[in-house]
Amino acid sequence: MNEINNTLPDNVEELKKIIESISSTYEYSISLKEEELAKERLGKERADFELNEVLEKYKKLEDKYNYLQKLFFGRRSEKLREEDELQGRLFNEIETIGEKSGADCATEETA
Repeated sequence: MNEINNTLPDNVEELKKIIESISSTYEYSISLKEEELAKERLGKERADFELNEVLEKYKKLEDKYNYLQKLFFGRRSEKLREEDELQGRLFNEIETIGEKSGADCATEETA
């Protein structure tokens, strides 16, 4: 503390000038910091805005994807025409023949 007192002038006017210069330097550094913070805030706001836009686009695309997936792979009622039903009976006929021959084989094996 004594060293500082020895380097300071005793004149009040000179002390005021030193205090003014320190004050103006301090105010200038504060204004620079405020500008930096404002730029950072602006950059953050832009990034948040862009992120929200991307998330909205993603949500829309996800909804479209889910809709198309449900459209292609979802449950549907399949209405058969008369021709389709007749064609289905052909396959049932083969299965019933197979079941009868399987039953015949089973009875032969037990006998």
